[in-house]
This record gives sequence, structure tokens and C-alpha cells, in this order.
Amino acid sequence: MGFLITRSIRLIIAFISLRRGKMDSCSTWISRVNPEKLFPKSRGYFYYLQGLTSVQGGGQGSLTKAEGMFKKSLSNGLRLDLDKATAKLQLAVIAISKRKKREATNLLAEVKKLDKRGMMTAQIKQVKEGLRRI
Repeated sequence: MGFLITRSIRLIIAFISLRRGKMDSCSTWISRVNPEKLFPKSRGYFYYLQGLTSVQGGGQGSLTKAEGMFKKSLSNGLRLDLDKATAKLQLAVIAISKRKKREATNLLAEVKKLDKRGMMTAQIKQVKEGLRRI
């Protein structure tokens, strides 16, 4: 996924931990990274990983933190369209939890444009079902 794009070995180990489902290991490796010393694209993936681990933490405070991290990752730049789509899909889920229907629908439309291979259709359907409940 994104671990071939970054040059930080700690971020690569964090991606591998994330792939294996070891969120605790992923968050410990991310905490060892100094984002100011990263290249701008790698900094985007740093914030992306922080957002993913914050979402897994649960709670309203971590959702707010995750929202900020995903927005920072998109502004710093993610190279792969799938990573951009995942970040925007997570932002749509957070918007639904905050009852922001218009923002969630706009983000879902962007996710559909970015998902060219159709890998996220099941997740998009789940988010649309959640959107109907608002």
C-alpha cells in the first residue's frame, strides 16, 4: 500500500503492523516518528496512519483527533488514490457520526471518483446505509 512510498523505516514498520492488525504496535511505531523530519509526502502518510489508529481507539475525542489527522494527511498529500479514498471515506463516517449529512454526501461522491477499480464498493454501500439513518 503506502509503505513503498515513504522513506522512513519507522513508518514502514507501522504500515506492516497495521496490515497485520496489530494496532498497538502500529501506534507505538508512529509515536517514535518526528513528523518535522519527514518529507512532505511521507508526512501525509504519517498523519494518515495516526488517523487510522485514532479511529480504532473509539470515543468522540478520538474521532475529532482522527478527523484532524485525515485532513492533514490529505493536505500534505497522499500519492495513491486508494489512500485518498480511504481517508475521505473515514472522514465521511466521522461526518455521519457528527450528523453532517451534506458533508458526508460530498465526501462519498469524491470517494466514488477516486475508487477507479471498485475496491471500496462494499464500504461505500455501508456508509450510504448509515447516511440514510440520519
